[in-house]
Amino acid sequence: MLVTHSACNVVYREGINGLEFLVLDYQSTDPRSNRSLKKEVRFPTGTSESGEFGESTEQTSVRKLEEETGLLAIDTERIASKPIRDEDHIKYAFIISYAECLGELRKEPVTIRGDWMSAPYWVRVDDLRTLIAPVHFWVYRAAVEELTR
Repeated sequence: MLVTHSACNVVYREGINGLEFLVLDYQSTDPRSNRSLKKEVRFPTGTSESGEFGESTEQTSVRKLEEETGLLAIDTERIASKPIRDEDHIKYAFIISYAECLGELRKEPVTIRGDWMSAPYWVRVDDLRTLIAPVHFWVYRAAVEELTR
């Protein structure tokens, strides 16, 4: 059985007003109707795809972070996982210190495989609680728990 995975990246820094997470506005297209779905605030995330099987979860994390933000992670730490019931897919959450990244944040929106993404931006952790997309709330919670230990 072939199991795929995705990596959701929480990049953090200490900002002027406290702890901040890097997010982007994300809008995908429904493949069945070809209509744009509702815009959501999400963490940089990506899936190991058909040409990339054999890629480790860490490699997926680093690759997708660079594709979506322009940052190259020097070090990542897996903090949580979530198997998807009735699918051969596991979601992983990673935490990455902004200080452990190289490169510059992307400044323009991009479209990758039909999904539109704003330029990445910083949001205070407390403010993000009510903004983050429901699909990424479990990752938000895991990152907050990890950083407040």
